[in-house]
Amino acid sequence: KTSTGLSNQEKVRLIQELHTLNTHIMKCLDDCRGGSCDPRSCDHPYIINTSIVAKHRLEIIQPFLAQLENNPNKAMTVEKRIIGEIGHNSSSIYDLVQQAKNELGKMEKKFHLSVEE
Repeated sequence: KTSTGLSNQEKVRLIQELHTLNTHIMKCLDDCRGGSCDPRSCDHPYIINTSIVAKHRLEIIQPFLAQLENNPNKAMTVEKRIIGEIGHNSSSIYDLVQQAKNELGKMEKKFHLSVEE
């Protein structure tokens, strides 16, 4: 699925969701580092790498949130810039949202967490 046929409002919602999901990924990883997950499942390289990716994505997305709130018509331009900066074989903001949801699912299994949105 791509975000080609989506309205600007739907794209804005997806960009906001991507921000929320990456914020949640960071919180789960911080909680795990803080000892709230099973130490036997604590994979430090995974935690470090996933934190770096999520933090980088948040740094890219954050500046656009206020801009989109003020002018949702810029959603297509913002989507292209986010995808261009994040890259990672993604062709749409929808793909990035799906990747973040998949990552949360993987974390839930890996760390035996109860992942809530």
